[in-house]
Amino acid sequence: MPPTTPNSQPLIKGAVIAYDAPVIGAVPNVIPFQFNPNELSRSLEQRGFQGGGQSRSETVESRRRVKGPPSESIDLTIRLDASSLDLSVLTADAAAFGVQPALSALEMLLYPKEGTESAPGKQIPQPGKVQISYAEKKVPLLLFVWGSRVLPVQLTSFSVTEQAFDQRLNPVRAEVTVGLQVLTPDQLPDGIGKDAYRATHAQRKRWTQLNLVGAARNIGEAAGL
Repeated sequence: MPPTTPNSQPLIKGAVIAYDAPVIGAVPNVIPFQFNPNELSRSLEQRGFQGGGQSRSETVESRRRVKGPPSESIDLTIRLDASSLDLSVLTADAAAFGVQPALSALEMLLYPKEGTESAPGKQIPQPGKVQISYAEKKVPLLLFVWGSRVLPVQLTSFSVTEQAFDQRLNPVRAEVTVGLQVLTPDQLPDGIGKDAYRATHAQRKRWTQLNLVGAARNIGEAAGL
């Protein structure tokens, strides 16, 4: 039986999904949260152009011009507890290491996969210096799944507090605080990430329409219409 909330609705768990390739059909690494975080902090910042008008009206108008969708960041704390792990889905080896396997799975999201490289960076030769070519490693494309919201993100910060240990000093309880930067379509190639962003944005538009309908009804009732 799936876990339920007090109103008997099935509990949907949040998750992070990692793709080594941003294309449909790629096999992802799904990391569900053991417990849904109690809080989720989001911050949006407008990506506006610098005002450069010569008159007051031009300056005000320039402030309405933006480069694209706002920059959005997400912060949350993930709790891990070995005493509440589902042992039916773990091997004996995994269960013997407390929360270390789950903790390592989250940490590995910060590391580039071996063998994945981007095109060599452009080098500008300088007098008296040797030009060295290099290729940058790529971290996986991440999707943050929170109910009907599925957003492409980049892991920007990661902090772990290990709170209890077993006899072999494996952590058995830990909290992981992560910072996520939402990637916008102009920052993504065609594929899973861009599709996820657009689908979530379409859902946001539908919610906005529901709010407008409710607001219109409230105004009408207040006006006696």
